[in-house]
Amino acid sequence: MEGNPDTFFLRFLEGEVMPDTLPRAGGWDGLRSSVFSGHELQPEDSYMPVHQNTAAYQPQPWLFGVFVIQLLILAGIMGFFRNGFIRQITALVSVKNLDALAKEGNIVYQIHTVLLLFIYVLSMGGAATVAAGRFFPEAEYSPLQVFIAASVLTAALFFAKFVLFGLLGRVSGESLNNRRYITNMVVFNGLVGLLVLPVAFVGAYQGIPYMFVLLLVAVTGIYIVRAVRGVWVVQSNSPFPALYIILYLCTLEIMPVLMVLAWGLNA
Repeated sequence: MEGNPDTFFLRFLEGEVMPDTLPRAGGWDGLRSSVFSGHELQPEDSYMPVHQNTAAYQPQPWLFGVFVIQLLILAGIMGFFRNGFIRQITALVSVKNLDALAKEGNIVYQIHTVLLLFIYVLSMGGAATVAAGRFFPEAEYSPLQVFIAASVLTAALFFAKFVLFGLLGRVSGESLNNRRYITNMVVFNGLVGLLVLPVAFVGAYQGIPYMFVLLLVAVTGIYIVRAVRGVWVVQSNSPFPALYIILYLCTLEIMPVLMVLAWGLNA
């Protein structure tokens, strides 16, 4: 230190002098802007910047074609299979209508049901593609790969449950109750597809903040309601012990959905 010790501190505050033990980064302003790195003070411009994802989201031209196909399918359903579509929608809120569809036993094989399930699969694939492009633009997978993987996974999960409940119905002799659960699953999946379609379309070109978070929460709620209602419908007409129903509900229905929700919120 040099100079009169009585005036040194005032000169130090004005930035005229700097002690040798402090970083020379612009006087007092440099000292205030320095950060700790290990055990030594470092100037403001010497610490490692935080990595930020600067890749811009680019909407995929082919994805617009997927949305158009879904809208055309929906228009065809409303034009040629309006009555069946209305029955399926009313089964969402009416257990009596759901039971009537289950007793017919052919809902999965009806054309409008297959088309609604196709919309459901494409909607989930489109939503996954848009969400991956928005939140993970630097991922190593291409948007087309994400779309195919999400669509195939959605279809495979539905088909696996359909086959599983079909086999359980034949083994247990409770084919009607299994058809009730499958019918409940089908009508709620159609609702999810119709809900996800417009949100995925808007998200592909507008990117409204928190839109996908709200969609994820809404879809999770629908899946939980679907599982609880399906088990309740089966339990009310079945001698299966309640403990087995609760174990199934927690392990194969609610828990996977909650895991996906937690992953999506963290992402």
